[in-house]
Formats: sequence, structure tokens, C-alpha cells
Amino acid sequence: MSRAIEQLQADHRAFTRLIEHMESAMERCLQGDDIDLMLMSEFVDYCSGHADDFHHPLEDRVFDRLLARDPGLGPIIRQLEQEHLHLRWATRELRDMLEAVNSVDYVRRDRFLEALGEYLGLFHHHISTEEERLFRRADRLLTEEDVRQLDAWLDSAPVTAFARRDGNDFQRLDPLLHAVEPTTTR
Repeated sequence: MSRAIEQLQADHRAFTRLIEHMESAMERCLQGDDIDLMLMSEFVDYCSGHADDFHHPLEDRVFDRLLARDPGLGPIIRQLEQEHLHLRWATRELRDMLEAVNSVDYVRRDRFLEALGEYLGLFHHHISTEEERLFRRADRLLTEEDVRQLDAWLDSAPVTAFARRDGNDFQRLDPLLHAVEPTTTR
């Protein structure tokens, strides 16, 4: 299997663990606990930074290779690319809401939690779709040359804070990040 696919699957496992933790935090908020703004903010920054800077560019390359091998995957790949755009927009919306909470602006608690729940649901569904509908096919569809090119890109890609897992930027997420397997196969 391509190290690029292994990397994407490791990312998905890490993202899923973070999503599950955020769902638990959201549930506690719905039961009356205060919103942990630092945790929420770190989660949004962490996920968007890694997704935009590393994860989605790698997926785009995998999608291109899979589409070249099986044009019938076009509809699902287009759907996933649209979901990438929707996730990027939803991330910005959450970030804006968090900034409003931290400033003099007012954001209703229930509206923020509703937006967070929608975001987490979309993110989880998106990961499941990629895993079930594309990555399971990758081994039999990708050629040796495809694997070589994807792995070469992976080797030359920038190492993000997500991959470093150094915890310097994500104090509240640090324990969660160290609880998941390394997300870089380099």
C-alpha cells in the first residue's frame, strides 16, 4: 500500500479521535458545563491548518490518480471535493463565532453548539465516505508508478504542527494528540 494512503488513514484515525472528544465536550456543554473556548479554538485551528496545508493537498493527488484509473469514481470524488470546500467554510464560520465569543460581540451558546455539532457530523461523515468509498479501492487501482509519485510528494511535503505533535501550539489538545498514533510515516 502507498505510504500516502497510510498517512491519510492515520490522519483520519487522529481526526476521528479528536471529533469524538469534541462531541463529548459538546455534550457536556449541552448539559450546562461552560464552553472550553481554548479547547474549541485549538481544535478548529488544528484541524483546519492540517487539512488545508497537508491533508487535502495529499488527498487531491490521490483523487487524481484514482480518477485516472477509474473514471467511474468521478461523482464521488467531486462530492468529496465539494465537502472539502464546505468543511473549509464551516471551519471559518466556527472560527468567526469563537472570535465573537472572545470579543464584545455576542454569539448565542445554543447557536455555537449547533454549528459545532453540524461541523463534527459533516467531518465524521466525510472521513467515513473517503475510507469506505475510495481508500478501500486504492490498493487494487493504484499502479506502482502512482504509488511512487504519491510517496515522493509525501516525502517532499512540509511537516505541519499536526505531524510534529510537539504540543507547543495546542496546549489543550496536546494530551489528545499524544494519545493517538503518529500521523507521519516519514
